[in-house]
Amino acid sequence: MKIGSYIIISILAFTSLFSCNGNEPKEQVISMEDLMGEFGDEALIEGDSTLSQDSIAVTGPLGSFLRTELETFDTSNSDKFHMLDRFSFSIREKVNFKAKEEVPYGENTMVTPRANLFYYTFSDTLKTQNAFYNWLDCFGSDCAMVKLEEDVEAIKMPPAYVLIYDTLIIAVNYRCEDINYDWRGFEKNLKNSFEQKPLFELKVDCGGPLKWK
Repeated sequence: MKIGSYIIISILAFTSLFSCNGNEPKEQVISMEDLMGEFGDEALIEGDSTLSQDSIAVTGPLGSFLRTELETFDTSNSDKFHMLDRFSFSIREKVNFKAKEEVPYGENTMVTPRANLFYYTFSDTLKTQNAFYNWLDCFGSDCAMVKLEEDVEAIKMPPAYVLIYDTLIIAVNYRCEDINYDWRGFEKNLKNSFEQKPLFELKVDCGGPLKWK
């Protein structure tokens, strides 16, 4: 009996110890969000439930902006990868814009202007800054380092327009062949859709220059 009791007590003690030790790692578990932010696994990102898979009927300021552009552009969801996909965002929307008119490109060619809009919200300003500053460290096709509020004369990348807010980053990518299309109205409507003034605003022409506003 003494031996049997000893065995039972030992088993109970071992089980209790295992259970206690099993609770400790829970505090160190890396969330799926942190995993995406650290490794930038696009396969994980594509399963994000925040994406509008079937429609772009988004609400809020972005929804208001999309409605203002309905007469000028056809819109659709986008699955294009963006550098900001690698960071811990809260909500992400990607929208393709296709103009309902053509513009000349060269002497004998007409093209339909297109743009890709990337919209990311973050849970706090630190995550926004982390994503933005890391993006600036590898900006453009050649992963060039861009310094905050310092213009760059030449940079290998297509045209772009970027707005940075406290917990929001909006990036619009254009095509070099749409150089004759005037995007100023598009950009004005986008900026005016948000009540707050952006912390940073930058504009990039095809191959540069990159200018902060």
